[in-house]
Amino acid sequence: MSRPLGSASRSVLFFRFLSGCTRPNRLKATFLAAAIVPLAACGGSAGAQGVSTNPVGSYGTSDSGARFFTDANEGGRARGLQLTNMYWGRPVDVFGLNRSGERVLMHEDLVVAQTLGSDGVDYELVTNAVTATQELTILRDVEDVSAQGGFEQFEWLLRATQNALDPVDQQGPSGTAGGSAGLYTMIPRNAALVLVFNDLIDPATVNTRTIRVMTGVGLTTPFEARIIADKNFGDLAEMDGQPGAEFYSTRILVDPTTSVVESFDISPPVPVNTQGYPGSQTINLANLLVRIPSKLDNLGGQFLVLENLTAHAMDPLDNGAWDASSQTQDVYRALRTGGSSTVTGDAFNGFLMDQEAPKLIGSNGVTIGMAPIQGVHPDEFTLPLVSFESQACAKRPARGDVISQLSRGIFADVIDTESLNGVDALNVRVRLRQYPEEWNLAGGAGPGEWVSNALGEGEYQTAFDADTDLGRVGCFVRVSPLPSGFPDSPTVGLHPDSTFSMRFSEPMESSSITAFDSLLLTRQELNPGNDPPLATGSFIVGQVSLATDLQSFTLNPELPLNHEQGQA
Repeated sequence: MSRPLGSASRSVLFFRFLSGCTRPNRLKATFLAAAIVPLAACGGSAGAQGVSTNPVGSYGTSDSGARFFTDANEGGRARGLQLTNMYWGRPVDVFGLNRSGERVLMHEDLVVAQTLGSDGVDYELVTNAVTATQELTILRDVEDVSAQGGFEQFEWLLRATQNALDPVDQQGPSGTAGGSAGLYTMIPRNAALVLVFNDLIDPATVNTRTIRVMTGVGLTTPFEARIIADKNFGDLAEMDGQPGAEFYSTRILVDPTTSVVESFDISPPVPVNTQGYPGSQTINLANLLVRIPSKLDNLGGQFLVLENLTAHAMDPLDNGAWDASSQTQDVYRALRTGGSSTVTGDAFNGFLMDQEAPKLIGSNGVTIGMAPIQGVHPDEFTLPLVSFESQACAKRPARGDVISQLSRGIFADVIDTESLNGVDALNVRVRLRQYPEEWNLAGGAGPGEWVSNALGEGEYQTAFDADTDLGRVGCFVRVSPLPSGFPDSPTVGLHPDSTFSMRFSEPMESSSITAFDSLLLTRQELNPGNDPPLATGSFIVGQVSLATDLQSFTLNPELPLNHEQGQA
């Protein structure tokens, strides 16, 4: 699993108003931060039984050291859960800077406005080409805790990321109470949904059975999204009988995408989905429905419903649109997903705004030859020795690269590397992003288990850099069967029936990858711009096949290759 709850907190600010009686609140300098106003501020919610532990809107720390913002809540004692708001946006990991200018992970899975981008002053937004994780760095020194210093500025800028989150109209499907054809909120296919509740949620009741996602024009096809208790918003409450209050969330994230890293959050791993929801084919009909059962139905297999900390579920009569024909009396909300620009007119072909070009990803075998040394932060390590299996493909691991041990679900993001000596990368600093869930069980050392479990084979993944990788182009192509020159000469000694595969950092438009225009195989090196042009006989005719994730492509020659060493 990824790090345990709270050990690398996620902090999000909710800047949407819960009702018309709230007013924005200006904080320091020019940073606008709309306060998270409790429902009680407008006269109180029905059945209010408790109050928040921390001041609403405050930026605090949980018992595990994780940072979070306090949402309006009733201390887990409300007589019924209410779905007060829904929003969509871009999920990111958030970093600050330390005194040395190195990035420091502050929050994970923070949903921010899709319009937020790099400005060179306050924010840097990049996508990790290997993991597909979007990383937002707030360019402030979080170790500077002086008045109005770097840490305070970090918090203000973090709050500002929420100012333009897109709201979701809370209505049911067409033909139901609260449903209207053609007026559904459009959500990009790869955007995350944020469900905001009025109270602290029992984390044991958050799963794909209590938050159901349906797709299709008939809204009946189950969709496997990641359902996550949002660790960025919530409050502290004493509910476990142990000294000290624990953190509980007030929000649930519905993430339609699942990267290869995130697929290991669940055992056994779930299918990878880098595209998100199916695209809509019309702007007039909903094709996405979120259902939240409010009643148990043992005969129908509904053995659990979403509850607060005192086992109170949702009252369908107090939560807007709901399905009176359902045995479980589902509260539901209908939306439309983004579609192709030529069909629905949606920008970016129905996906989140993306300003980064796709990158070619290379994967090469490595061996972790010495036990990791755990750093001050429990998820940071130094790998004294990482050896590449190929001299030709060895490169100095850098930020953005990933070292994984896939069979065990272990993934580590590279921070930096001291040096590269031949095939040996020395003192590679990494952040352990994902590790086996059992490491957190009683008696386990959490990420520290890696110290005694890391030795052995792994995989090094990196994005192609035209400035530094021109001499190792063959390391970014997977040839099958393996050439006789592998691993030191990965494209020498080809089998006549070889196929050639490449993987990109994101899903590609299938029509843009063809065997004659964009994916060429030639018997000799192609001149820049094909000028002067190669002879027709120098081109190898083939067909391109696509993986279902639209990230991997394989060129299959139609005829056997010439049986000459080193020729292709």
